[in-house]
Amino acid sequence: MRAFEDGVITIIKNIEYKDVKCQFQQDLKKDISSIKNEDRLLVKADKSVNFYKLDATEYNRLLDDNITKTYKKADKKKLNVINEEARSVTRKLYIDDQVEPIATNDAFTTLKDCKENCANKPTCRLINPS
Repeated sequence: MRAFEDGVITIIKNIEYKDVKCQFQQDLKKDISSIKNEDRLLVKADKSVNFYKLDATEYNRLLDDNITKTYKKADKKKLNVINEEARSVTRKLYIDDQVEPIATNDAFTTLKDCKENCANKPTCRLINPS
């Protein structure tokens, strides 16, 4: 059994690898380097597998427009007041161990690219991860 183990170890030590690059690997390496060197954000499309390049200011403007279209902006103090009020109510109902305070997750958006005029006037869909 010892001779067999030594033979297997010798085979493993003598393995030589070839540096083989197929066209797919070359394309993948080129794509990765272009993504790493990109200054703009890559934003996912809503209903397709496409990604679009947007400047950070344009992305923030689209996100802000979508948020304020549906929601009203409030400051952190108001959030704390609401959380304190909710905490006092849940304590009175003895469910304070089951209710969590309002989370402050960051929203993100996807671009709607199913419309004809999406390149000239981009619209987006707001996503709030909860």
